[in-house]
Amino acid sequence: MGVNRRRNYFINKDFQSRFILRFVLTTTLWAVAAIAFFAYFGRKRLQEALYTTHLKASSPGELLLSSALSAHAIALVLFVILLAYAIYTLRKKLSVPLYMLKKDIARIADGDLVAAVSLREEDEFQELATDMDVMRKELGRKLIKIK
Repeated sequence: MGVNRRRNYFINKDFQSRFILRFVLTTTLWAVAAIAFFAYFGRKRLQEALYTTHLKASSPGELLLSSALSAHAIALVLFVILLAYAIYTLRKKLSVPLYMLKKDIARIADGDLVAAVSLREEDEFQELATDMDVMRKELGRKLIKIK
């Protein structure tokens, strides 16, 4: 029996690491933005409270609640924008190679075993494309043997 080696066909480690790093940086940026906005709005609200003679709030929490909500709302909008951009770049990076592989699979299924299965060097799924090309070559050899 041969050794069963698990192969990583779909996403290579470098791409996975870059994606995780982007995600961590995005969430960290969101947290920092939320804190910065809260500090800005909270300081502004406290300064207003110091200069007014009548406080409308009965507790510090009530006084700062609107500032905290404003800060989190702005930070959330920024986070959603950054997350949407990260998803868009991931989709863009993966959709072209997947489309090309799908076309190659359809071509092989139609019986075209001449054209090679290949992707651009910077594309993901290189190992899968290489293995598909080996499969195409083997199918061609076996078909010639059968004939």
